[in-house]
Amino acid sequence: MVAYAVLLILLGTALILALDRWPVDIVALAVLLLLVVTRILTVEEGLAGFAAPVTIIVATMYMLGAGLRRTGAAAAISDLLVRLAGRDERRLILSIVLISGFLSAFMANLAVFALMLPATLTLVERYRLKPGHVLLPMAIACNVGGLLTLLGSTPNLAAADILVHAGYEPLHMFSFTPIALPALLATALYLATLGRVFLPSGEVRTRVHPSLQEIAREYGLERGLYELRVRRHSSLIGRPLRELQLRETYNVSILEVLRGNERISPPPPHLALEPGDILVVEGKPGAVAQLAAQHDLESLGRVSLERIVRQFPEGVILAEVLVPPRSPLVGRSPIDVGLRTRFGIHAIALLRDGKVVTEGVRTTRLRVGDSLLVQGPRAGLRRAVDEGWLIVAHYLEVEPGAEPTPKLWVATAIVVGMVITAATGLLPLVISSLLALLLMVATGCLKPYEMYRVVHWRTVIMVAALLPLGTAMAKSGAADILGTVLSASLGPWGEKALLSGVFLLAVGLTQVLSNTAVTVLLTPVALRLAQGYGISPQLLALAVVFGSSSSFLTPLTDALNVMVREPGQYRFRDFVLAALPAVLLFWGVLLLF
Repeated sequence: MVAYAVLLILLGTALILALDRWPVDIVALAVLLLLVVTRILTVEEGLAGFAAPVTIIVATMYMLGAGLRRTGAAAAISDLLVRLAGRDERRLILSIVLISGFLSAFMANLAVFALMLPATLTLVERYRLKPGHVLLPMAIACNVGGLLTLLGSTPNLAAADILVHAGYEPLHMFSFTPIALPALLATALYLATLGRVFLPSGEVRTRVHPSLQEIAREYGLERGLYELRVRRHSSLIGRPLRELQLRETYNVSILEVLRGNERISPPPPHLALEPGDILVVEGKPGAVAQLAAQHDLESLGRVSLERIVRQFPEGVILAEVLVPPRSPLVGRSPIDVGLRTRFGIHAIALLRDGKVVTEGVRTTRLRVGDSLLVQGPRAGLRRAVDEGWLIVAHYLEVEPGAEPTPKLWVATAIVVGMVITAATGLLPLVISSLLALLLMVATGCLKPYEMYRVVHWRTVIMVAALLPLGTAMAKSGAADILGTVLSASLGPWGEKALLSGVFLLAVGLTQVLSNTAVTVLLTPVALRLAQGYGISPQLLALAVVFGSSSSFLTPLTDALNVMVREPGQYRFRDFVLAALPAVLLFWGVLLLF
C-alpha cells in the first residue's frame, strides 16, 4: 500500500507541476511535508536533501558564475567572438554555440546564459544581426553544453547523487562527455548552416534602462572624452578653474582632476591646478588638441565613459535628468542660476528635440522637457530633485563586468582549479566548489553581499525538497513497481528497447515537468531495471539524464527557451526544428554504448 501511495503522490506532483499554477519550490516543499507527515519518510530522511552535496553545489555554481560575470567575462567573450568570427553571421553563430556550450560544461546553464546574453546582444546591436538567428542557438548550446561534464547541470549532479546513495559506482566528471560532445559539435554546425533557414529574424528590443555606451552615443560623447596631464611649465598652474574659462574659450569642460591618489570629481570652481594633475576633459578632438598645445598639457589619449564613471569617488554619479514644468531652470541657463555652485552639478551635454548640444551647454537657456547629462554628488542631485529643479530619468552606473577587469584571470584560474581538483579526485566536488567560492570572495572577484542575491533559490529549494521523493520511491517499493511495468512492456524486446524506453519516457515527462524532477523520479526506476536485466546502472542513469535534459525541445518548461521566445519572436515549431537534431543524437549515441 505504501508503494501505491508514493506512486499516487508522484502522479499528483506531476499533474500539479504540469499545470504550472504554483511555484515549483512550494510544490516541492508540500511533497516533502506530505512524505514526512504520512510517515513514509522519517524527519531525517525528509530533510536530508538540504544537506545533500548536490544542493550545495547547485547554489555555489550560481555564485561562481556571478564572480566570472562581475570580473568582465561577458565583455571578454564579446571581444573574443569578434576576433574569432568578425561580422560573418554563420561564423558568429558557430562561435556563440561552441563558447556557450563549453562554458556550460563547468557552470550552471542560467549563469552561462546570463553571461552570454549581454555579449550576444552587443554583437547583435553592433553588427545589425538578426536576433532570431542567434538567441535560440545560444540557449540550446547552454543546455547541450551542460551535459558535457558532471558540473554542467543539476540533473547530472542529482543522478550522480542517487547512484552513490544506492551503492553504485558514481558518475565521474567526464562520464557524460562521449555522448554530449558529438551532439554539441553537430548542433553547432547544424544551427550555423541549415538551422538558420528555419529560424525567424526577430528584432532588437530597446532596453528601458540605457547602457553607458548608448548614453555616450546618444549625447555625442563616444569620441569626446580625453585625459590631459599638466606639465611643469603649464600656464594653467596655480590658477582657479573659474578663471580659466575653458568652456568659453575652447568649449572644453573639466569633468574631474586626478591628483596623486585623490580623485576630485567634479572639481570645484576655486580649485587651482598643480603640476602632474591629470584632467579628464570633454570636448571635440580639435578643441582638446588646441587646449593642450597652447597650455603645455600632455595628451594621454581618449578614455571611455565607462572608465570615467567606474573611477568616480564615492557619492559622485552620472545621471540623465529632465527639466520639469515650473523648474527655476526654465528659460534660464545653468550658469545663470548657479546650478554648479548651488548643487555641485555639472551639465555635460543637452539633448533637445533629438539634437545634441555640447557647445555652450552652461549658457543655453533651458526649456521644459530638455534632457541633460549631468555629473555631481548624489546628495546634491537629490536636493535639486526635492526642490523641483530636475527630474532624474536614469542614474547611469557601470554594470559590474561591463569591461574585462584584471581580476578576470583570477576568477578564471579559480574555476579551472576547482574543475581540476574535482576531476582528479583530489577533493570532493562539493568541497572544491566551496573552496572556489571562498577564494572568489577573498580575492574580491565576488562581494560577500552579492553571493546570496545571485542564487536562484527556487531551484535550490526544489532540488533539496524533491530529492527525498527519490528516497521514498526506493524505500517503499514504488520504483520496483514502475520498473516491473517497463520491464514487462519493453523487456522482451531487449536491452536497447529498455534503454530507448527510459530515454523517451524522460524526454516526454520533461516537457511538462522540470528536468531535475524527472531525473529524481526516474533514476530509481532505471536502477531497478539495471538490477533485473544486468544493464549498466550508469548507462541507464545517463539515459535518464539526457532524456530529462531534453526539455529544450519545446518552450514549455525550459527557462532559457522561455527567456528568448519573445525577443527572438520564436514559434513553437522553431524550438522543435532547432533542437531535434541534438535530442536524436543523444538517443543514437546512447544506443551505441
